[in-house]
Amino acid sequence: MLVVAGIIVLGAISFGAGLFLRPTPLSPTVTLVIGTPAGMTVNDTPVRDPGAISEVVRDLNGLHPDPGTGISVESCPNYVGQQYVVSFTYVNGDKWTVIVGRDGCEDVSAGGFSTRTHAFSNPQLLKDLATLSFGP
Repeated sequence: MLVVAGIIVLGAISFGAGLFLRPTPLSPTVTLVIGTPAGMTVNDTPVRDPGAISEVVRDLNGLHPDPGTGISVESCPNYVGQQYVVSFTYVNGDKWTVIVGRDGCEDVSAGGFSTRTHAFSNPQLLKDLATLSFGP
């Protein structure tokens, strides 16, 4: 009987402590670019700087997914279809394309699939792509 009471008290204390001491969850990010690309183009403008390529990969992989699940409705202001087409090449010949919307909801797709994320979750991404799309 004493053991049961001890377990109940210990459970109540653990539950109460868990309510107040919950760790803050980290914001999840998506992985849109895997590995280390050898080359990149932004709207057909070649990018040869490995540091710039790494920064864009970091920006893309730092985007946050939409919190919702299932069907959602979006209202996108000023959508005229402008986008950055970011193409990555790898030393083994593989290619990967990520499309980043420049206006409206700034949707991002990778490999032809919707990623349920938007460029506005990392404003530095659009700045980097704008700079790189005009070339050196």
